[in-house]
Amino acid sequence: MKGKYRTAFIVPEGARKKLSDDGWEFESASRLSLDFKERLIDHLDLSYLNEYLGIEAYCGADLEVGFFYDDDHQVEFVHLKMYGDVQLNTLELLGELVVDGSFELFVPAEPEK
Repeated sequence: MKGKYRTAFIVPEGARKKLSDDGWEFESASRLSLDFKERLIDHLDLSYLNEYLGIEAYCGADLEVGFFYDDDHQVEFVHLKMYGDVQLNTLELLGELVVDGSFELFVPAEPEK
């Protein structure tokens, strides 16, 4: 998928967020559960693409999702790229999914033009 997209992250609740030269970084002793990962894949109707450098990539309708793993193969955070009109609908779906309080949806502010 190419073109303009909106970025969002799913991180453990209370994770420290920092924008560095390498992009967004998150620090937390907590991890996202594999059950949550499976629910997210089902909920967004994602298809597996590949795995590289500790990132498991999936795609859906105008959506790319990357699950970032730590050295113990636990999910540290989820990165979402939302293309076109899917943006608002995806954010609403994620808001419904992240209900148990142990995760948060982080949508960085768009840069000023």
